[in-house]
Amino acid sequence: MIFTDAVQGETLEELYSNAYLYCLPSDLEGMPLSLLEAMSYGLCCVTSDLPECLQITGSLGYQFPKGDVDGLRDVLQMLIDRPELTTAHRKEIMESVCTRYSWEDTVEQTLNAYRKARAPKGRRAQSGEEP
Repeated sequence: MIFTDAVQGETLEELYSNAYLYCLPSDLEGMPLSLLEAMSYGLCCVTSDLPECLQITGSLGYQFPKGDVDGLRDVLQMLIDRPELTTAHRKEIMESVCTRYSWEDTVEQTLNAYRKARAPKGRRAQSGEEP
């Protein structure tokens, strides 16, 4: 197990590329970008059962009850004992997250939200208008 300080760039890419699995044992999350990143590398993901994490991983991840240390230990031990489970769905994991959370779609949705907010009352901004 490696505990790092803040990491980015090539070092972060190396960590994701060579990780056995990704674990996010949070008690509180919004939209965990690191989970999206881990899935974009096809990593097996273990998260607490927060709705925000479940929405992203769906049936492609492993969960444990929030705050349940024994539950986390049991899931991690199972994945250590059965390494084939960590690689079984790599392609499906990558495709799922890249399809549902594409950067281009997110940018377009954000721009459309700004356009709509900026448009005078009673008028919707056209999708091609500048924000």
